[in-house]
Amino acid sequence: MNSFPNTLLGRWAERWRAARERVRAERAIARLSPALRKDIGWPAAGSNAGGWHGHLIDGK
Repeated sequence: MNSFPNTLLGRWAERWRAARERVRAERAIARLSPALRKDIGWPAAGSNAGGWHGHLIDGK
């Protein structure tokens, strides 16, 4: 018998959690001052170099 994480619903739930965590991290970083974001190498706002928008998780 399959355990929950191996089911289709389990995989979807894991991807959803990962996306939520990524968004929370991006929002936390966005609240930092521009100087701190630059120091940690975070892409400038409006650049296409990063961010989760329009991207699928794990290339799926």
